[in-house]
Amino acid sequence: MLLLLFEDGLLKIIAIKEDYKGGSFTSSRIKTQGKFDFKYGIIEVRARVPEGKGTWPAAWMLGSNITTVGWPQCGEIDIVEHVGKELNTVYGTLHYPERSGGNADGSKLIIKNATTEFHIYKVDWSESSIRIYVDDKLIHEMKNSPNIPFHHNFFIILNLAMGGNFGGPIDENIQKALYEVDYVRVYQKNK
Repeated sequence: MLLLLFEDGLLKIIAIKEDYKGGSFTSSRIKTQGKFDFKYGIIEVRARVPEGKGTWPAAWMLGSNITTVGWPQCGEIDIVEHVGKELNTVYGTLHYPERSGGNADGSKLIIKNATTEFHIYKVDWSESSIRIYVDDKLIHEMKNSPNIPFHHNFFIILNLAMGGNFGGPIDENIQKALYEVDYVRVYQKNK
């Protein structure tokens, strides 16, 4: 079964209800770890998220040093997360030591039509600040400092999870969920 495909110019990440290794859904993710990472810039993801309780699509970044320092010491930048139990509520969040998991540094915004229209989710990440936007509306801002791990290279992850602590219980009627990504763009200043 295809869980990740390119069709009509879109990346489509699909979650399918099926028993597999003790789980009730299969899905996929794509990541640039070991292939592309960067420090600072503007990252844009144009996407349409799926509807349905229990869906948990995300576009996010992890510090490339995760294999040596672990999480949350590597840092995590959530460009966007949407949990189906909170229809049209999108999250922009930062995770780092002392501010991770349920105590993360972030905000949420309700936007209409997150599941029916494409939106641009963006992070403007610099040495001095991290700003997270939806369609150019600021939803979260944090001062970047030497005391937090956002001063080294990060890689990008796109995935569609089902359930979990944040995603919540899955609607038993969901057979399939579709997360569509039109593009991911990284802009950096010439050095």
